[in-house]
Amino acid sequence: MIEIHPGTQLDHFSIDRFVASSKTTSLYQATDLDTGATVALKVPHVNMAADAVFAERFHREEEIGLTLNHPGVMKVVPNPHRTQMYMVLEWLDGPMLRDVIAAEAPLPSERALRIAIGICGALDYVHGHGIVHRDLRPEHVVLLAGEHIKLIDFGLAGQVGAKRVTFTNISELISDGDYLAPEQITGKRGDARSDLYALGVMLYKMLSGALPYGETSSLEQFNDRLLRDPKPIRKVNPEVSPELEEILRRSLERDPAHRYASAREFAQDLANPAAVQITRRWPVSEPTVQRRPNLVLYCLLAVPVLVLLIMLVVSRHK
Repeated sequence: MIEIHPGTQLDHFSIDRFVASSKTTSLYQATDLDTGATVALKVPHVNMAADAVFAERFHREEEIGLTLNHPGVMKVVPNPHRTQMYMVLEWLDGPMLRDVIAAEAPLPSERALRIAIGICGALDYVHGHGIVHRDLRPEHVVLLAGEHIKLIDFGLAGQVGAKRVTFTNISELISDGDYLAPEQITGKRGDARSDLYALGVMLYKMLSGALPYGETSSLEQFNDRLLRDPKPIRKVNPEVSPELEEILRRSLERDPAHRYASAREFAQDLANPAAVQITRRWPVSEPTVQRRPNLVLYCLLAVPVLVLLIMLVVSRHK
């Protein structure tokens, strides 16, 4: 693999600038010398080139991207004649939702709903093609002009019926575990409802600037997600309507069977919150007397979390 930096030419792409980096890849803005188009190149780090598991995942991400064609999903550009491993993506000119939340939250309800409905539209299409994102978070949503959204980074995505690819580093999955659904924390693969849980967390943060379980350690958050209900959003932001709080309650249910069954169903309530029936499925206010949790149950639920954290520590010291 050649060393990539601004000014480098990689096949028929001229590297313009470095954009961002993750544990396994770097993203560059580049110019297609054949067409003059601006594109993004996702290039694996040199130390990942010989990792067979990573290569399989990277190839699967590209295959998934080539099958998807929706205005809410980042496009993968076909590039069959390449001299090394990399991926060509459409160039997106807009901020990540993460940066918008950090700078502006809490967002007005109308704006947060508009963004969430856009994400639902993209998820409905993706899920309809048998794809689960599995790593949905504000870093993986780009806002374009008019606040049209694009879902990006399908590196951890799974296809229904496809074999499960082992993770080289479990830290990739839980290093930013704020948006993981309870079933993912316990080691399950997750399905479309796991993506809807992640969207519920994102909507909660757009409306409050906070996470449903507070800014605590990963272990505390994971245990809270397995054992407790989130803090009612109206206790954090009283301007949120009771109907919108009900929508959040349903999207953040611990049991996937009690969440929205589909992104389309979720979007319908988001588009017309005034018609949502309030069930009070969670307590309106937190109890004044703290009940001691069942110690046996607590320990049983904590075991998978501890295993994940141990794996994270080990992977970071390899």
